[in-house]
Amino acid sequence: RLAETGDRVGGLQAIQRSVELYEELYQQNPAAYAPDLASSLTNLSIRLAETGDRAGGLQAIQRSVELYEELYQQNPAAYAPDLALSLSNLSISLAETGDRAGDLQAIQRSVELYEELYQQNPAAYAPDLASSLIIEVYINEGNKPDKRNSWVHQLNRAITLLEPYAIEGTQNKVYLDWAYELKRVD
Repeated sequence: RLAETGDRVGGLQAIQRSVELYEELYQQNPAAYAPDLASSLTNLSIRLAETGDRAGGLQAIQRSVELYEELYQQNPAAYAPDLALSLSNLSISLAETGDRAGDLQAIQRSVELYEELYQQNPAAYAPDLASSLIIEVYINEGNKPDKRNSWVHQLNRAITLLEPYAIEGTQNKVYLDWAYELKRVD
């Protein structure tokens, strides 16, 4: 919450402390504290990236994905959403560091998970699926700019999924605007 009020330094310090505490608890009882540690690592990765520490952010989100992978193997229904979100964040971190093969693999897995979740509950997962589809198009454009036309269908699907949820001032609206922007790029 501190970062949301503009206190990025305070927000970063708070989430770093949270990760330290959950790390200690995780060492004592991994089964009980893995979800909290993974969630805190995801938040830490975002805060580090915001401060320009991309390497630190990448390290944190990679650890988060590892923990969510383990949790997902134990209970797919409970942890598929968290794993999908962490994979989406990982793809963005990898893209920022120039790892195009890694970012594509992470976002494709995220899309697969969100597709499954969407099939089970369309209203709950349409925005998440749409966002991951948009990120996948963006990454693929960077990898294969000559294949742009093949991604228009995917963008159209993402736009259709996202439009009902794209209220001004929300992250969904940001992603919707980004999808329209990607469609316009020649």
